Amino acid sequence: MKSFIFSLILICALSGNSLSAQGRGGGAGGGARPAGAPSIPTRPEPAVSRPTPSDVDHGKTPSTPDAHKAQGTKDPSIELANNSHLNTQVAKLFPQGTDVGAMASGFKNLGQFVAAAHVSQNLGIPFDQLRTKVVTDGSSLGDSIHALKPELTEKVVKSETKKAEDQAKKDLEQH
Repeated sequence: MKSFIFSLILICALSGNSLSAQGRGGGAGGGARPAGAPSIPTRPEPAVSRPTPSDVDHGKTPSTPDAHKAQGTKDPSIELANNSHLNTQVAKLFPQGTDVGAMASGFKNLGQFVAAAHVSQNLGIPFDQLRTKVVTDGSSLGDSIHALKPELTEKVVKSETKKAEDQAKKDLEQH
């Protein structure tokens, strides 16, 4: 019995890839197909060539500079500069003489900036500290509020965040 198994292993080893090629669409004759015959895949394409969910644009802003030019800028400081009415409205949330465009620089979008300005005014948090948490540290608005006002409960933080986001939405819809 041992000699039979050994012989079988030896035959397989000496025959090369003929057994391992079976089941890969080669068929009889070692995988040769007539000229012009269509290739029929027997396995799905490798995962590396399929787009991953992160490769697919799910309504997000493109990451290439040319794509940004095609869609226009999302830089809140430039958007404010192009909308003097909104700039005037948002400037009311800051001390007189503040360069609102400079304050908006670095935020992901105009809504995030305006909401942060409302949080600063509503809760008495210095805007520069809030801006550092959101822009530099990459914290969410809620996490930033909690870090700067740790005495507030989670429920109050959520409520204040929603309130500021609603105020920002209203400001942006009016202008």
